[in-house]
Amino acid sequence: MERFEKFETSFLQRNSSTYHLLVMLNSKYPYFVILDNSKKALLGIVRTNYTHSSFIDLIPVLKNELLLNQEWGSMSFVFPGNKAVLVPKDVYVAGNGEDFYSLLFEKEIDETLTKETLSNPNSELLYTLPIGLDDAIKFAFPNSDFLNIQGLWLNQIHSFCQTHPDGVFVLVGNNTVSISVFKKSELKLYNHYEVFSDQDILYFILLVLQTENIRPHSVNCYIQLGYLPSLTLIGVLKQYIKEVNYFLPNLPIKFNHILNSKELIENQFIINCIS
Repeated sequence: MERFEKFETSFLQRNSSTYHLLVMLNSKYPYFVILDNSKKALLGIVRTNYTHSSFIDLIPVLKNELLLNQEWGSMSFVFPGNKAVLVPKDVYVAGNGEDFYSLLFEKEIDETLTKETLSNPNSELLYTLPIGLDDAIKFAFPNSDFLNIQGLWLNQIHSFCQTHPDGVFVLVGNNTVSISVFKKSELKLYNHYEVFSDQDILYFILLVLQTENIRPHSVNCYIQLGYLPSLTLIGVLKQYIKEVNYFLPNLPIKFNHILNSKELIENQFIINCIS
């Protein structure tokens, strides 16, 4: 198998301004995804040599990263925040973001609230960042922008639902689960729950189905994974739900470091979200 460095070098020898770069801020390692103009993921790069105690400490270190010193068509930093509130644009009132956010979550003293406008679905996504992180990124990389992984996920499933109009979508993260319900290609519910076991995940999926008056045996469930769950979860879900689609995408991405199975799944999931 060819070593990754040959693939990375070939990209850097091209005109990088025709490609797009995503900088995925991860609690352990940052990693980078190169996209073409159609936003298809072409290459994933994991950097295990960077260690950091916080995202803010990581940003100045990244100033020396070769990839970030190229001229890209666009460059975006992606924050892995799970605590996010989705507000329809026709409901959102400018200046009242904290009121909407506080309905579901409590903002910590070291956090600041930010807003991301989504076109699919037509809404405002409210989430918190560590204080100073957005300023640190803008100072170090003034031509970059900032995204939340939840917004990327919602955009992906919204596009998917144009041809698969009904379904329950489940994003499993580290001690969290996000659930979205689409009916007739329209988003009807989007929420997050704290979970500590596969049984918790099952409970909240069934709770959402009951809340939305959906019979489990009449719905398709699409699970996208930020970690590797036990086979028990999939087996139990299949006892209750008509069809369970279990995504472990097989992607044309080459990594320069072989991670353990859990971390590899996390990286593949993120790239699947943005492809």
